[in-house]
Formats: sequence, structure tokens, C-alpha cells
Amino acid sequence: MEKIFINTIHVTLGGLPLAVEAINKDPTLLPGKRLAFKAFDVGPKTGVYRVQPIRFMTQMRDENIAAFIGPDEGCISEALLSSAWNIPMISFKCSDSMVSNKEIFHTFARTLAPASKVSKSVISLLSAFHWQKFAIVVSSKPIWGAEVARAIQVF
Repeated sequence: MEKIFINTIHVTLGGLPLAVEAINKDPTLLPGKRLAFKAFDVGPKTGVYRVQPIRFMTQMRDENIAAFIGPDEGCISEALLSSAWNIPMISFKCSDSMVSNKEIFHTFARTLAPASKVSKSVISLLSAFHWQKFAIVVSSKPIWGAEVARAIQVF
């Protein structure tokens, strides 16, 4: 029976354990397969080149994982590595526009649009309503607030 390991950080597990349990209990969903996941906290983003995620990914590759889910925040190095290994990666928070290049990052997919796409939709909204002034409200840990603001300024 093939195991599929899911890479995600500890604080974002949410309903993942329940979902994995429910899928594994239903033999009709993934016949002959059993999902498993390994959660790890890669720590704060301290620079472009973070070593800890690469170490974890290498360890999981050596354990024959089938796919990566994550990381949050920056993901260029991780996406490049998964592409080089031909292992799928799905990111739920990565907004780096560089990983949109499918010639290089052919195994990468995301659930969050890159900032460049979000900025176009914001500009379209402003134009449609003829708004001249606006504010972007973000949390203390914005997912892509700063990137959208920069993209709008460039646009």
C-alpha cells in the first residue's frame, strides 16, 4: 500500500488530521492507498535561502513521499527543489510571482493568486467604480498585502 506524505507547518494543520482520517476510513475514495502526513515547523522566514525546509524536504523525499503541501510565505527554493525532483507541490499561501513560470516550476501549483494577478483585479475594481482614493487593510501578518501594494504602484 502506497503512503502519501503531506508536508505542512504545524500551525496550519487545522482540519487536515480529520480529513486524512475520513479519507482513510472510506475505502472507495483512494482504493489501495493510505494517506499519511508529517507536519513540521520550518520556523520564521529569515531570508531568501532557508535551510530547514530543504532539509525536511530532502528527508521526506528519501522516505518516498508522493507530494508536498506547503510551505507558507516564501516558496521559491522549495518549489525549485520539488520541480528538480519531479515531486508535486501545492502551496496554500505562496504569492511569489516567480513560481508562475511553468517551464521551471512545472510541478508547482497554488491556491493563492500571485500578487501581480491580485493587483490587476484591484486596479479593475478601482477603474470600474472610478475610485481615486482607497486603502488596503491588512493584518499584522499579511499574506500578500505588501506585494499587492507594490504591484499597484508599479501598475
